[in-house]
Amino acid sequence: MATRDSLVRWLVDQSAGDRAGPRNARRRIRPRGAAATTHKDVEFAVDDSRGEEHIFKTFEEAIAFAGRMALTSTVRIELDVLVYSREGAMWWGGIDGAQDYDEDPEASVFDRLHVKVTSQGRVP
Repeated sequence: MATRDSLVRWLVDQSAGDRAGPRNARRRIRPRGAAATTHKDVEFAVDDSRGEEHIFKTFEEAIAFAGRMALTSTVRIELDVLVYSREGAMWWGGIDGAQDYDEDPEASVFDRLHVKVTSQGRVP
């Protein structure tokens, strides 16, 4: 058991170290939605089953709402990331996000995530 715990700790440490440096130029330094804080130029939008758009300031609130919507419907739910500045793009997607923003700063949706929840039933 102690060996397994040590291995898990080592794997977690290694994966955290990979994010610290740009080993791959296209790799995102900050994982999407990893920050619990908000950015003044980033919002998250989710449409409900009636087609009404709900806007959230944090990724956690948006993904929780999208997960509930996906659980009660049979379709994928789209979670849109709305970015209003280069700084917001940098906050959300790192240097790659800022470069994407520079390519098309007028894009209505900066990033779109599809959320689908499927029940696997009871697992013995």
